[in-house]
Amino acid sequence: MPPSGRPNVKGTSLLFDVFVVAHAAGEMLSDGMTKSPLTPEEYALYSHLSDVGPRTPSELAQELHAPATTVSDWVRGMMARRHARQIPNPSDRRSYVIVLTPAGRRAHASANRRFEQVNDVFLAGLTRPEAELRGCLAEILTATRRQKESGGT
Repeated sequence: MPPSGRPNVKGTSLLFDVFVVAHAAGEMLSDGMTKSPLTPEEYALYSHLSDVGPRTPSELAQELHAPATTVSDWVRGMMARRHARQIPNPSDRRSYVIVLTPAGRRAHASANRRFEQVNDVFLAGLTRPEAELRGCLAEILTATRRQKESGGT
């Protein structure tokens, strides 16, 4: 950490610093998961589906804060690798939900081993309790949602 006591971030605002931190975390995951069968983005999607169960593409976009077109690309890739399939949406038969296949669950389990190695290094570098930092992140995420709901600036 520089002598100022601030992380090596050049931002003039907390929002910019959050932007830099997000990219640094992405870079850490990309570097650490190079030998994984999934990219960090794919791993996040597979993990979310594993945690919450079948979702429509629209729900995935909303829950992962990703553009619908990006989610469509991710889902198309999953389908091409036979890691996911579409099934009729039980609550609205006109639409469908995405579910992981056994091959998708195996790919996720394999990627999880690499993710956990990176996560262990990350957690070891923290000086404050993880629960406290999660609270800070929840507050930041809530603020970004409020901004979006208010229609931007």
